[in-house]
Amino acid sequence: MKSKSTLAYLIIGLIFLIIYIALWIIPSGGFGNILGLPFIIIGVFFMIKWFKRREEKPPTIRQQWKYALQLLLINYTILYFIAIASNFISIGSNIDNIDVFNWPGLLLTVLLIVYIVGFLFSWRKKFFAGIIFIIWFVGVTWVRSIIDSNDLIGFNFTGVVILIQGFLYLAYHYKKLN
Repeated sequence: MKSKSTLAYLIIGLIFLIIYIALWIIPSGGFGNILGLPFIIIGVFFMIKWFKRREEKPPTIRQQWKYALQLLLINYTILYFIAIASNFISIGSNIDNIDVFNWPGLLLTVLLIVYIVGFLFSWRKKFFAGIIFIIWFVGVTWVRSIIDSNDLIGFNFTGVVILIQGFLYLAYHYKKLN
């Protein structure tokens, strides 16, 4: 570490990312999702600033993009696992749990495995990760339409983040080729 200010970028970035996750967890009727967007963007910017200042040789733009994509994916993965865990643990809630061991909830378990595979590919094989995340989004949207056919307008807002991330991984791969 170069200085205390470098450590401050890390701490501030982590605080913003934790606030973002907290806004998703706190029941707010979906409003936390919208309020959380600036927190994740600011948090990622602080983390990139820390990433740039932590070494003597500053990272390239490509390395900064890769780091930002990994931060966003880690945040969404935490949220995704919290959502999955909430289906298994529903202490004191009025939410109708989806049975993940019967049809069509079993598809959600398969999609969780697809997501984990995409997450693992995202560290080394961006192209495959992008394709897997796009397939995951299509699958989640399809399963959601099966489970709740009345909810066609709010189809799957949270999955759009991973859809965009999939396209960003594909763009990152093609820029790397050029």
